[in-house]
Amino acid sequence: MTPPTHFSAQEVDALARAHADCEERGEFSDLMATLVEDPLYEFHPLGVQIKGAEAILRYYERVRRDYNPQVVSSALVDLIAGNSAAVLEYAIRLRIDQEIVDERLIAIMPVVGNLFGGERIYSSDRVLRRLLGEMLEEVKPIPPLADLTPGPARQV
Repeated sequence: MTPPTHFSAQEVDALARAHADCEERGEFSDLMATLVEDPLYEFHPLGVQIKGAEAILRYYERVRRDYNPQVVSSALVDLIAGNSAAVLEYAIRLRIDQEIVDERLIAIMPVVGNLFGGERIYSSDRVLRRLLGEMLEEVKPIPPLADLTPGPARQV
């Protein structure tokens, strides 16, 4: 059977909610099933990326082990889904040193076939550095835009 090449907004919404639920529960094998075989995660404005299922799985395990204990509370503010991507916005309250800070995080999850191709994560420098932790030593820079082939403009 050939996988669908076009998702409806409702299907993208359901996949995004399943991905987020698996992440929240720490069910990473199920979470990885929402991603393509070779996912790409970008972290903006740091301008770095991690690629590949093994690295992404280690990233999620590291987040659960080292980042999540710093989270005082987290809430999904909004999820917007179209047929080509889902956008999730989170409000996060973190303990950083002796201070409690409120932050926002936005994740754009582009659809590739019938799964997500990865995430483009936008937040403050301090949140991204805490998410990545020791993985900062192995991230790669995101190629300059001049090196990328532009994709078609899409409506979400």
